[in-house]
Formats: sequence, structure tokens, C-alpha cells
Amino acid sequence: MLEFTSFRTTSYLDGSPIPQSLLEIFADNQENNPSLETFHEAFGILISYSMLTTKKDHSMLIHSLVQEVIRLKSEKSGKTKEDIKTVFQLLQKGFPYHSDKLEDYAKKRQLLPHLEAFLSHMDNLLEKNSSEKQTIEKDYLLDLLMWINDGYSDLGNPKRQKELIEWILPILQRHFIPDYEIATLLVSLGIAYNALDNPRNAKELFEWALPILEKYYGSDCPKVAVALTNLGNAYEDSGNPHKAKKLFEWALPIFEKHYGSDHPKVAVILTNLGHAYENLDNPRRAKKLFEQALAIQEKHYGLDHFEVAKLRANLGLVCYALGDLQKAKELSERALPIFEKHYGPDHLEFAKLLSNLGVIYGGLGYHKKRKRLLERALAIKRKHYRSDHFEVAILLVNLGIAHNALGSSQKARELLERALPIFEKHYGPDHPEVAKLLVTLGITYGILGKHKKNQELLKRALPVFKKHYGPDHPEIAIILISLGISHGDLGDHEKQKELFEQALPILEKHYGPDHPEVATLLINLSDAYGALGNHKKQKELFARASSIFKKHYGPDHPEVAKLLAELDDI
Repeated sequence: MLEFTSFRTTSYLDGSPIPQSLLEIFADNQENNPSLETFHEAFGILISYSMLTTKKDHSMLIHSLVQEVIRLKSEKSGKTKEDIKTVFQLLQKGFPYHSDKLEDYAKKRQLLPHLEAFLSHMDNLLEKNSSEKQTIEKDYLLDLLMWINDGYSDLGNPKRQKELIEWILPILQRHFIPDYEIATLLVSLGIAYNALDNPRNAKELFEWALPILEKYYGSDCPKVAVALTNLGNAYEDSGNPHKAKKLFEWALPIFEKHYGSDHPKVAVILTNLGHAYENLDNPRRAKKLFEQALAIQEKHYGLDHFEVAKLRANLGLVCYALGDLQKAKELSERALPIFEKHYGPDHLEFAKLLSNLGVIYGGLGYHKKRKRLLERALAIKRKHYRSDHFEVAILLVNLGIAHNALGSSQKARELLERALPIFEKHYGPDHPEVAKLLVTLGITYGILGKHKKNQELLKRALPVFKKHYGPDHPEIAIILISLGISHGDLGDHEKQKELFEQALPILEKHYGPDHPEVATLLINLSDAYGALGNHKKQKELFARASSIFKKHYGPDHPEVAKLLAELDDI
């Protein structure tokens, strides 16, 4: 019974369940087998001896010992090459290479372990048949590596992508593949490097590939636009959104001309351009671009596709930046289960969305929910990174802010102080992100009653912000507010009022007059006027703040009810 082709082919696959889609291809392959009845009989015998198991989803699990016996028998009978060819053809039919259909993502996830197992057998075959290396590479290995790379590209495993492409490149060079094909693969390698937080190497690869692609395909070819887009991403991740924006704007008309303005590839460029505007402190323009991209992706993929979920997550962050926290929450919550299903519960991209949603919950006053999501995200990131990695430090900062909001300021201080040296190492001591952390840590010291340390950290951050942003940036306003709170705690309410009034027009200009951040400052300014005995002004400012919070959070939110009660007491 072990002579049948389907048994032999399954012996080269992984020990995980073989999906129904692949079994159907195996069944089709048995069409010309004159002993099909005997095949089913053998199938039944294997099941009766628990060497083969069928699952509820009609997938099949073969015992690893059975697989090994079949392979050894095949090798002794001289049928290994025949089996390799058959398995290759079956996987070629079964693997949805280059497909972006939702159902095909699931197929890729199911089939990747089997492709990896077959790759391992191919590697063993190369070792035993070194004289046939070029033939095996050309006939099987290159395509197999490309399929696996395609799967990991869609499912988010840049580390494995990098390994595969670095395996493919020397094979291509040995087979005298033209430079333009190698350049296309270098773009893929650059994408993997960028995803692995190495934009410098990514940029070098894109800049090496770009002129080769332009020379061969012409400057208005989509392959050139892909390289331009990814070069833009590398500049974005290197902290140069101005250069990134120019590259995205160069690529956009190429894609529109080639594919039409409502194609998903155009949506990708619009999304990237939106990120550039987001980093250039223009969230309103970013929101328009994300909404334009989302409409295209929903039309092309449907509402529950992963690409649509990614855009919802991006749009959620922009809505958060613009103060529409309820919309940000709705978008992020819709994206979350799709991310979990697509990536799995321990993936970094899922952790990133958990973290973002946690921050949004914090903005809405749901601090326990925020803390819970951030702790879940931190646990995932610690599985992937060392404790002193920058990605871990970002979560420590957000978790510190959550602890502050919950009244655990001592714990907040510990978390923020753990993050500070990591930020300084990553950015350098005079970077605005370090200054933001200094402000947060300074505020925490203020809450703990250590006003000298509080003012020391805030004054250290202020010149960094002025240098990088100018005098009217919202980060300047945050420092002014924090210093105002510190002066108020020390009893200097006149100075407190003065600092708050300096900060107010900055926030109004940046966020608009009806943003929750403006409302929070209005409450602080109201308190300062109250401490100075000007209760008419105090009530006027408090009423304006309450109206803003009611509009954003809804009349039934506990914080709104609390504010309205306080307004009655003034």
C-alpha cells in the first residue's frame, strides 16, 4: 500500500495537518491510478492503526514514523526524483502564489509548514546529489523559495523573508539571471530590512536597485514605482518625512496611470503618503488620504479583509490625533480581531494595535482598560525583543502614563526611568522624543510632590522643543502647562495662570477650540482663576470645558457627569 503516489507525496510534507485543498489535488492526481479501490482500502488500514488521522475540517494528519518509512522505501526503490517532481507539481497547484484574496491568506498559512518541510527535503537532496545542484536549483528550489517568501511577505515574517531572499540571491547569480530581476529581489530584501527596523540597509538596497530598474523598464514602470515607494518608507523610518513625501508623490501618478485611480496599489501609495503627512504634523491631510485609500480597499477586498483592517487602524490613529476619540476607538476595535486572526495572538503587529487601542482607551478615560491592553502588548514584545529594546521602552512609557492616571505614580516613575536611557541611546539626548519623555517623567515627579526635580526635567526639555519645533508647537504648550501645575502646587497661582494662558492659544491653534486637550487646559486655567478669587472667570472657563467634554464623550460618560456636578458647586 505504500507504493501509491499520494502516500509517497505526503511523506515529504510537514507533520501538521494536510489541508483539504491539497488533498483534493492529491485525489485528482489519482485519476489514472488503476488501483484506486486498493488505495482507499490502504487508507482505511492506516486509520485503523492510528497511523493516519482525519480531522473535522477534512484535513489529514500522518504519523511522522509512517512518513519516514514511506520515504525510505521510495529511496530504496529509486523513486525519490519522481516523488520530488510530483510533490513540487502538487504544491505548485495548491499554493496561491501572489494572491491577495482573503481566503488565500488562510491557505498560505496552512501550506507554509508543508512548503518548509519540502524545502528541508530539497536541501537534503542537494547534499546527496551535488553534481545535479544546478538542475535542482533551476527546476525546483528557486520557485519553492519564491513561494515561501511570498507567503511570509503576506503573513508578516520579515526575518524569515530576509533569510529566504539571501538564499535566493546567490542562486540567481549562479544562473546568470539578468540584473533587473536581481534588482527586483533586492527591493524585496530591502522591504524585509525595513520591517526589521534597519532602514539604513533598506535604503542602500533600494538606491542600488532603482537605477537598474529605471534603465531596463523606464521611469514610468510600476516596478520603478514600487522601488520609489519602499525607498520613501525607508526615509520615513529614518526620520525624513519630507523626502518620503516627495518619493511617494513621484510614485503615485505612475501607479494611477498603470492601474487606474481606484486600484489597491494606488491605495497603498495613498496610505504611505498619509503617513508622511501624519509625521509632518498634518493629520487632517493624512485623514483625507487614509479615507480615500480605505474606500478603494473596501471596494476591492470587502469589509473584513486584512488590508482594510490595516487602514482602519491607521485612520484610527489619525482620528485620535484630531481629537475624535470615539471614532478612533470604533475603527481600532473593528481592526483588532482581524489583526489577531491574520497575524496570530503573539505577533508584533497585533501587539502594536493593542498598544494603540490602549492609548485611545486612556484618552477616553478608561485607564484600567488601557493598562490591561498595554500589559498584554508588553508581554508579546518581550517575547521578541530584549528588555532594553526601544520597542519595549515605548510600551514602558505608555504603561507609565497609565499608572499615573490610575494613581500609581511611584510605579509610573519606575517605568519611565527604565525607559529614559533606552530612549537616549536610541535617539540621542537632544531629540524631541527624549524631551517628551522628560516632560512625562517631570510631571510624574510633580505628582509625587518633588517639584524641584519636576521643574529641572521640564526646563531641560524646553530648549530641545524650541530648537526642533519653534515657539508655537503643542509640545511647548505641554511644558508650559506642566510648569504651571508645578507653580500652582507651590502656591504661585499668578505664575500658574500666566503659563496656562501662554499655552492656551497654542493648543487652540493646533487642535481647534473644541478639542479635549483644550478642555483639559481650560479646567486647569479655571482652577487657577478660582485660587486667585476670580470665580466668575472660573465658572465661565469650566462651563466651556464641560461643553467640549460632553460633545466628545457623550452626556452619559462618568467624567462628564462629574464635571457637571463640579460646575454646579462653583
